[in-house]
Amino acid sequence: MENDLDVSWSDIDGVGLVRVEPIFGFHEGVEKLVLIAAAAEEFGIEPEVTLNSEELTITLGEDTDGRYHKFAHKLDILLG
Repeated sequence: MENDLDVSWSDIDGVGLVRVEPIFGFHEGVEKLVLIAAAAEEFGIEPEVTLNSEELTITLGEDTDGRYHKFAHKLDILLG
């Protein structure tokens, strides 16, 4: 896999691509979650997402066919 994703992503052995997105309150997190859900539907991916009042964590799993990497690129655009 190319290393061309936003620095917010980590590629963790046995887990996959993980991004911890800082947020300023639960409401902002829900707004970002809606964006993630729409993109996930477009890509046919069901990411694991956790949300609290300070951060939104996205886990995509291990990328075997490049789909998660492409999805991560899409999230880079949507989340900045």
